[in-house]
Amino acid sequence: MSAEEEIRRELLACFAEQVGVTEHDLLDSNMTLATLVLRSPRVTNSLDLMEAFGKTVNVIRKNHGVRIKLPTYPLDTKISVVLEGLVKNASSQVPGV
Repeated sequence: MSAEEEIRRELLACFAEQVGVTEHDLLDSNMTLATLVLRSPRVTNSLDLMEAFGKTVNVIRKNHGVRIKLPTYPLDTKISVVLEGLVKNASSQVPGV
């Protein structure tokens, strides 16, 4: 498995755990940040959402030694777009990726 794929899987699994939603549901083509706030048992507002992303990127930092910048996205952004952006940010810091 490539480093990028490993980071992608770990990001998805960790974020799913943080928000209390399955990985499959997170990758649903219609799941946006706003939809996640409505569906998640752990996220009730955008601050909770940012905290979940923060905890997720800290796990990646500890496991892979990369610092992922948390960009700003509007609530109508699809989760898949956000996660892919985080993967690209992390992968750009891993040698050989």
